Amino acid sequence: MALGCMGRCGNFTRYGVDGTWVGATKDNSHFMLSLDPGVHHLCAVQGKEIYAEALTVEAGKAYYFPASYNAEGTQYGDSKHPNYQIKSNVDFSLLTEDKGKYLVKVSDLSIATMK
Repeated sequence: MALGCMGRCGNFTRYGVDGTWVGATKDNSHFMLSLDPGVHHLCAVQGKEIYAEALTVEAGKAYYFPASYNAEGTQYGDSKHPNYQIKSNVDFSLLTEDKGKYLVKVSDLSIATMK
């Protein structure tokens, strides 16, 4: 399984599987991990934004999950008294195998070390 930004974000992103942190990426990078077959719960965290996804893993299959941070801002008020409202979310979704292989090929490998 490949997790990461893979060309889609410029933020620091942390990833968890089944309640345990498993790695992090920054900029255009990814990391790989192996999971036993069965249902697993994945999450991606960027800043204060969290996204979670359940995945049923099958033996011998590859899965690709990029994460990207999306934000939209709206300005209210006027130039003397601006008021901004930001709507943001983390997009974390399964890619097709072809798209995932391509994005892994064009992104850097992130190597996590335990602190």
